[in-house]
Amino acid sequence: MKTAVITPYYREPIWKLRRCHESVLGQADSCTHFLVADGHPVEELMSWDCQHITLPVAHRDNGNTPRGIGSFSAMNQGFECICFLDADNWFAPDHITSVLYTQQTTGADAVFSYRHIVFEDGDLLVAEDPEDRRHLHADTSCISVFRNAFRVLSAWCQMPRQLGPVCDRGMFSLLMSDFRCSWSEYKSVFFET
Repeated sequence: MKTAVITPYYREPIWKLRRCHESVLGQADSCTHFLVADGHPVEELMSWDCQHITLPVAHRDNGNTPRGIGSFSAMNQGFECICFLDADNWFAPDHITSVLYTQQTTGADAVFSYRHIVFEDGDLLVAEDPEDRRHLHADTSCISVFRNAFRVLSAWCQMPRQLGPVCDRGMFSLLMSDFRCSWSEYKSVFFET
């Protein structure tokens, strides 16, 4: 299945962008990384193995407009699965494999993954987010959407700016209310806090 990973970025340090990108390149199942600059492109990314999209201004919406633009580009290029990965997060090597397996075994229109919460110094938070475990929330980097649910992806560009900090909750609610959703039951996302 042709899979895209959409990463908006805005002034993150290059080492974080590289960590994020290398985690996409290191997937067991192949995928294409879309890095979308929100008004502040990093020239080095032009030489990376990715599709690099540059938006002319910063949209100040927590990456929602870049997510939407990247999603539209991937949809129109024929990608069948669109995953999201924030620039300060990264995937375990079998993230895409677990997402695709879950979708193939359940027929889901969207798949949510579990996450490790990691402090900036690299230490893992042992406790799990209770909302994640009870299936009441999925962070943006834990959301994967398949063709039957692509119509919801325009919501990234339509959310009011003030909802930027809780955009994942909005997308999660839209997906849960209108589509067949499943959980991968695997912690394959590293979420930096």
